[in-house]
Amino acid sequence: MWTRGPRTYIYDLGNNLHLIDYYALPNVIKYFGLEFSRLEGKSANFRANEFENKLYQAVMAAGFDVWIHSRVVKFKLAIKKEFDCVFSHNEFLFILEAKSINVSFGYDKGDLESINYRIHELEMALEQAESKADFLVKYSTRLGIPLPAGIKFIVPIVVSAWSEYTWAYNQHFFLDKDFTRPRIISISRINQLSTLDFDYLSQLTYVRKL
Repeated sequence: MWTRGPRTYIYDLGNNLHLIDYYALPNVIKYFGLEFSRLEGKSANFRANEFENKLYQAVMAAGFDVWIHSRVVKFKLAIKKEFDCVFSHNEFLFILEAKSINVSFGYDKGDLESINYRIHELEMALEQAESKADFLVKYSTRLGIPLPAGIKFIVPIVVSAWSEYTWAYNQHFFLDKDFTRPRIISISRINQLSTLDFDYLSQLTYVRKL
């Protein structure tokens, strides 16, 4: 039995004696659930949809004004983008790109290839959010769904189903000048977005201006 890492579950004490570490049981259970956690197709789609719904509920609970949720925005039939959740706050429009990527066993064990894969997936998610911000800027006055009134800035961020490590000490990955508020956040941090330094945020290169 494996505990998803270097931790031992059963210790051999010699003389046919063994010590069982019951605190390791949660990790053992996760190991047996591996095949279920890797299901794709309908199960994966259900997980993603459920996470988007949880994200929407968290945004509403935080008191933000939701513009759209799990919806496709079109300029023309062939020019469109799908948005997970977008809300407005003062002059800012926040694009939340939802990601519910499974945490692999290799990532748990610190396998470099697995870590690099996850970093790549999260970087792609940031790029997707930025491309959606560019889409809104380009077609801002010609969208099938009008933008909220008074919006001057668009902030693309990623919301992960897991707590993620920020792998670079770079302003591109943070929302504040002290490098304490990452652009890849968990749902539990949604309500903290209202306390950002918005004057500083408006000057960052990844923030699009209308």
